[in-house]
Amino acid sequence: MKIEKISISVIVPNSWNSNELPPALFQKLVAKIKRVGYTQPIEVRALPLEKSDCFRQFQIIDGEHRFLACQEAGLKEIQCVVSEYSDSEAKTETLAKNKLRGEFDPVKTAALIADLCEDLELPEISELSGFNENELNDLLRLENTPDLADVFGKINDDSSLQIKEIRFVYPAKNSAEIEATLAKIKKELKPKYSGEILLKLCQIYEKSTC
Repeated sequence: MKIEKISISVIVPNSWNSNELPPALFQKLVAKIKRVGYTQPIEVRALPLEKSDCFRQFQIIDGEHRFLACQEAGLKEIQCVVSEYSDSEAKTETLAKNKLRGEFDPVKTAALIADLCEDLELPEISELSGFNENELNDLLRLENTPDLADVFGKINDDSSLQIKEIRFVYPAKNSAEIEATLAKIKKELKPKYSGEILLKLCQIYEKSTC
């Protein structure tokens, strides 16, 4: 592991990062970098040099949004921590960092875990990533859940089909607030079917965005 100042032009994002940053926060990050400069290095790994490459490229392991913000702010090079990782190690390291921050796309994370399962056992992924095995299994079930657009398409084609269950995934840190809201809606509506609760949530969302 070493720290180097690397040209932004040879740094590339990875294809598996599931971390999310709201646009408003991203723009605040860009503004901060323009105002005070860039102070927190991103973590990268050197990619193998191909015959067609003029320069060695570096793939981001942690810090994609910081990299993009630096790029938008007009920086030409940034400080990077250069680490040596295999493909599996790089993916589990990204997964672990996303877990610590708590902001990640569950669907993309599920796809990443399924990919890692081709090379690693679940207990090993758990140890390396910080996700416990129950969390990993929940996300893997999400990976096997059919796309709702496909489901509704089949229902439109075959009126005899019915939806028995729809699953929602949300961050654990928001669980108390979400469960309290659902309980309040259920108490007020006394719904005959769960779809009424979903409709009410949509109406609340619509009002909050007006």
